[in-house]
Amino acid sequence: MRKISLTVLLVVIILLSGSLIVFNFGSLGKEDNWFNKNYRLKLAQYPILRYVIGLHYDGDGRSDYLGSRFDKIVVEIDSLEGITPNTQALEDLVSRIKDVTGKETNYLISNSDIPAFEFDSEEVGSFIDRLRVHSSSSGAASVYVLYAGVNKDEPTLLGQTFKEYGIIVYSQALDNFVSQNPATKKLYESSTILHEFGHQLGLGHNDKANCLMNESAEYNHKARFRAEGVIMDFCPLELQQIRFIKNSL
Repeated sequence: MRKISLTVLLVVIILLSGSLIVFNFGSLGKEDNWFNKNYRLKLAQYPILRYVIGLHYDGDGRSDYLGSRFDKIVVEIDSLEGITPNTQALEDLVSRIKDVTGKETNYLISNSDIPAFEFDSEEVGSFIDRLRVHSSSSGAASVYVLYAGVNKDEPTLLGQTFKEYGIIVYSQALDNFVSQNPATKKLYESSTILHEFGHQLGLGHNDKANCLMNESAEYNHKARFRAEGVIMDFCPLELQQIRFIKNSL
């Protein structure tokens, strides 16, 4: 009897291991493959499965922010030495995150004197893993924001996502972007982070005028001269998409 039980257990372990390998392989494939189309969103709702299978693309953590597992959101802020996040930009950011998710949202400055250096998209991973203090737990979902200088591979890049929880904003690139009208920097600082958060909610880019997720909203990659022209929030189409995502969880 004991021998049969051990055999059954071994078979179960082999089947589970094989399934995890297949799922992990599928998760790394094309966006429209069998796994990503039919299973990714369902499995990504569970943090333990995201960890085991390796579901770490932007949007894989959308259930943390829009689902019912957490009732609060904490935005953890780190910045490289010499870069000071704008307080008003952060206040605007958490206000908009609260509005769109319906959850109490606060930010905290975790580390503000990280030695400055340039990094590429490959190097940033291990860097953030070492710095991040707060993870989604204890009733609060976590968004990690790193203020860096410039991406050495793409010097004009204003922001990007990292895994399913992280956002990087490039302050030096923002300075260059708004050089003709520095007064708009705090607006673009907030809107850039919110744009990347949109990706973490599962939104893609669009080509609609006056929409935050339009990657070509600023013509010829030039900042708008008038502050009131800066897009600071999700447009009705994007809000509708977010509601659809929320209702599907």
